[in-house]
Amino acid sequence: MTKRAARASDIARATRPRARTINRKARFRRRVKTAFALTLLSGLTLAAIGLVSLMALFYKFSSEIPDMEGLTGDIKTPVATTIVSSDGVILGKLEVENRKPILLADVPKRVMDATIAIEDHRFYEHPGVDVQGIARAVFADLRGKTLSQGGSTLTQQLIRNLDQFGVSKEKKYSRKLREAMLALRMEQIYSKKEILQLYLNNIYYGAGAYGIQAASMTYFGKSAYKLNLAEAALLAGIPQRPSAFNPFDHRRAALKRRDEVLDRMQEYGYITPEEYRKAQEEKPRLMPRQKRLNFDFKAPYFTTYVLKDLIDRYGVDFVYSGLKIETTLNWKMQQRAEAVLENGLQSNAGRGANQGALVSLDNRTGYIRALVGGRSFRADQYNAVTQGKRQPGSSFKVFDYAAAFDTGEANLYSAFADEPIEYPNDPQHRVVKNYDGGYSYRSMNCLTAIEFSKNTIAVQVARKVGIRTVIDYAHKMGITSELAPYLPTALGASAVHPLDLASAYSVFPMRGSRCLPMAITRVTDAEGNLIEEHLPQIKTNLLKPDTIAQMDKALEAVVTSGTGTLARGSESNGLVENAHGKTGTTSDNRDAWFAGYTPELTSVIWVASVHRRVHGKITYAEMPGATGGHLCAPIWHDFMIQAVPEQRKFKPPSSLASAGVSAPSGPQTVAVKTD
Repeated sequence: MTKRAARASDIARATRPRARTINRKARFRRRVKTAFALTLLSGLTLAAIGLVSLMALFYKFSSEIPDMEGLTGDIKTPVATTIVSSDGVILGKLEVENRKPILLADVPKRVMDATIAIEDHRFYEHPGVDVQGIARAVFADLRGKTLSQGGSTLTQQLIRNLDQFGVSKEKKYSRKLREAMLALRMEQIYSKKEILQLYLNNIYYGAGAYGIQAASMTYFGKSAYKLNLAEAALLAGIPQRPSAFNPFDHRRAALKRRDEVLDRMQEYGYITPEEYRKAQEEKPRLMPRQKRLNFDFKAPYFTTYVLKDLIDRYGVDFVYSGLKIETTLNWKMQQRAEAVLENGLQSNAGRGANQGALVSLDNRTGYIRALVGGRSFRADQYNAVTQGKRQPGSSFKVFDYAAAFDTGEANLYSAFADEPIEYPNDPQHRVVKNYDGGYSYRSMNCLTAIEFSKNTIAVQVARKVGIRTVIDYAHKMGITSELAPYLPTALGASAVHPLDLASAYSVFPMRGSRCLPMAITRVTDAEGNLIEEHLPQIKTNLLKPDTIAQMDKALEAVVTSGTGTLARGSESNGLVENAHGKTGTTSDNRDAWFAGYTPELTSVIWVASVHRRVHGKITYAEMPGATGGHLCAPIWHDFMIQAVPEQRKFKPPSSLASAGVSAPSGPQTVAVKTD
């Protein structure tokens, strides 16, 4: 009994671990089955939700599909780029009229082959949507690679470029789905040949050319049916990125893209290796580019200034692609500026004045509110405000005094002798002369010297503070041109841009700060997408408050009792409130200026006698007896008397208010110790 009992006990012990192992395996299987069931249920639930969502989108987009059977136009209507003033006036439109429809029968096979090879080599196989192409594009994205062909078919690209369907170019799945459904529907209604003809007549090829016929004429000066293989490949490569592959502007990139097209054509059997080699070796002979010049713009000097800025940064094609360009210009002020400048020139024709310029800035924002770059844009497109550089004469003296006051080297009541002063290190021993040629031979303070524009005092002040310090202050305040480090610069012997001078003078009404001049506030593309938006760029603490107060007092004296009284006006023709400014006349009477400001606006006027000689050379004649006080100050008055009330109506947009833009405070009082 004992042996049998022991044996039974051993057997029981041997079998117990095995039973536990079996139980663990069973529990594990149950858990796996449960997890699988839950995963399957979750997957089916998500699939059901996705299917329902897809069906809802399908129903939504199906109800929005336009009637394609009425689609008969072969030409896409391009959107004109529009330039708009701040008060809503259209200053100009860049109409794109280069469109020439062509039948597919007149398009050579090489053009069609090149287009299909680079854009959609399965064009004749898919029903409008290429599932293989989409999968290939997704796989390339996952691997971090890019393809010259994306997932969009040629039909989808056509849908995207036809205004009738209202499909934007936003990168959204809803847009892609709508585009795909429209493409499927189009392929049910139209044959492949009809779709290809629509594509070749509507796609944009750069340089303002819509359609293959217009592109062929624009770039090669011949009809599309005369294009050879190399030319056909070059054109076929442009639509992917017209601004980047335009051969006028980017010849190297265009040729590289052409070679990609030829590679694809050889890969898909459209051309032989020998044809490929010959086409690749060919260098395109482009037609001379036609200038698209428009003289019908409102405010043409300003409008072309804006367009040039955008073209320099984005290229011609982009600027002609249906942009909306919102600008800072006020049309009412602009009309007034053009009228008063013309009237001022006519009034002074006897002195020889025949050319001038005017620019006016909003002190709070730097907005260019009016800009007249010359007397007649049709006669001369040279913009004297932004391109011109002329000696500013005594209007430059504000930098002499601002530098001296700010550094403590002088103040309004510092006195200097009004007598002949010899320029240092001058082998000809020339002396500083006042404009009228005379001297009082008495002591004169800076306030009186500014008021009556005495050269002798300005030179002594500049010499005391140092001409290089004066130049540093001029550059800090807004002058961008190079200034010679010699004392004659203190009297305006170095040339400046009128726009720079206006910006520099705005430091005074802005209490030591300055907003950079601005012409564009906002740019959107043809679909309304924001391209760029600008807020004022403010440079602060350029001058001390005490310096501003002293300059304010002196520049007010200029217009109340000094050389610039015609700028302030009178009871008979109206007083410009809070007027301040400085006259400027060069020693040879070839340039006359008035630069001045109120709390609202800073405006600069320039007048000269300009003559064009043989071969386009420009000469400037003397204007006997002409001064900035007599020629330019009245023009400044006649502009500001109406522009200031108009500017007061301007309500800065909420975006500007949030950026801290507000009206500058009024003139400050001066408390200066006398020497």
